[in-house]
Amino acid sequence: MAGFKEAAQACNLVDLGCTDYPFTWSNRRFGLHLVDERLDRFMCSRDWVNSFYDYAAMNLLTVSSDHCPMLMEVRERGKTVRYERNAPLRIHYEDMWSAYDMCKSIVQEEWSSQWNWKYGNLVLQFQKSAKSSMAKLKWWSRQEFGERENELKQMTEQLKRLKQNFVHYDSGDKIKKLERRINNLLVDKKCTGSKYQGLTG
Repeated sequence: MAGFKEAAQACNLVDLGCTDYPFTWSNRRFGLHLVDERLDRFMCSRDWVNSFYDYAAMNLLTVSSDHCPMLMEVRERGKTVRYERNAPLRIHYEDMWSAYDMCKSIVQEEWSSQWNWKYGNLVLQFQKSAKSSMAKLKWWSRQEFGERENELKQMTEQLKRLKQNFVHYDSGDKIKKLERRINNLLVDKKCTGSKYQGLTG
């Protein structure tokens, strides 16, 4: 570590620090056996600091790795913020839906309701069927998976508070139980293809 500091000083590099949890590595033990270290960090030159502002390095949570990922957000000096009209919201079909029978039933019902495919404007009929199918699929998805999204968000915030309060320095029972529950949700997400964010494992 001393050699690293000497090299950083010789190169005139600046440690940008970090927010949230102060450590980036843990031996994932608890109580007296716990070891936390800040092994990973963002370094830059002083010219870089003078070129950017509102920069912040954040240590993110993890539930399975001994290393915490880091995220850097920056804004360049002299760049004005432009307020532009947001593009229309695009609705995407989620791959995870295909694994559920309800998805197939919704699509079949909506497309079957267009009984006059042999007549009229086929393009308009296609657009109408696709639009109505997606509307019902989005509603069904919110009902089916929305609760899991909220549960994951709440557990993530709870885990963050526990670690920031250094609860794992005393006993890891609460953290281990919470990490198992979060990991189970993430595994379920991976199997179904859902898009959970904010945690890495």
